Amino acid sequence: MTQEVNAAIEAAFEAGATEIVVSDSHGNGQNLLIEKLPKNILLVRSWPRPLMMMQGIDKSFAGVIFLGYHTGTTNPQGVRAHTMSSARLADV
Repeated sequence: MTQEVNAAIEAAFEAGATEIVVSDSHGNGQNLLIEKLPKNILLVRSWPRPLMMMQGIDKSFAGVIFLGYHTGTTNPQGVRAHTMSSARLADV
C-alpha cells in the first residue's frame, strides 16, 4: 500500500498540489511504512479521529484521493466491502 500512496503523492505534486495529508486508516491506522514516505507530507495515523478519513484537512484543500477505500463486509451502504479474509485462505 505504501507504494500506491507514494505514486499518488508524486502524481499530486506533479499536478500542482502544494500540501498533502495522508490518512493511514486501515485497521489500526498504522499500515504505511513511514520510512518510505516522502518527508514533505503530513501523515495522520491511529485512532480515534473525529473526522475519520478526513482528519487533517480543512476547507482550504481543493480535493481528496481515496486509495484502497472500502467498508466492512456487513455494511449495505458501504463502498467496496471486503469480500474475503486472507486468514480463511490459509485454511483452504
